Amino acid sequence: RNAARVPVRVNVDPQPVNGVVTIRLEIADGFHVNAHEPGDPGLTGLSLVLVGEGVELEVEYPAGTPLQAEFSENEILVYTGSVEFKAHVRKTGAAPGRPRLLLRWQACDDQVCLAPAEDVLPVLIGEE
Repeated sequence: RNAARVPVRVNVDPQPVNGVVTIRLEIADGFHVNAHEPGDPGLTGLSLVLVGEGVELEVEYPAGTPLQAEFSENEILVYTGSVEFKAHVRKTGAAPGRPRLLLRWQACDDQVCLAPAEDVLPVLIGEE
């Protein structure tokens, strides 16, 4: 196993357009990322959460693609290839500090899942 191979690359536009942030995942061949609700309680689904106050977040998660993985008895929902989704951020009051978006995901191949990963997205919130 090549530990240096990163199965997921995250791209985001740092400046929201009309309060909408577009997030893109580039998932390496042979890997998938568990959908927001993967259908197996043992798996970590894709999630975007807000760290901070004074802002509301609403996320439009894409629908997952069904997959029968070796490690799960049931079919699970996953993302593969290039996936794009949108998050709506709205300022609701004075935000102390700088609110941040935290993206969490779990990448898997056919046999095994990697440890869940997270990334703080470099999005400027409330600085229109």
